Amino acid sequence: MKWDVLRDEIKLNHMSISEFAEKIELSESALRRKLKGEKDFKLSEAKRIIISLGMSKKKAKEIFFE
Repeated sequence: MKWDVLRDEIKLNHMSISEFAEKIELSESALRRKLKGEKDFKLSEAKRIIISLGMSKKKAKEIFFE
């Protein structure tokens, strides 16, 4: 997973980590652990991220599967 690319996408959407966590229904601390690579995202969380950021299939694949 490309954590740095996901962080950049969040910033490009003008959201703080706190705001984004709330939007995808995660606690801020859980999101931070996942962004640091300490925990993996569940499929349902990845779907919420993709939808909330309006990601293309190509971008989602780049972030979550490469």
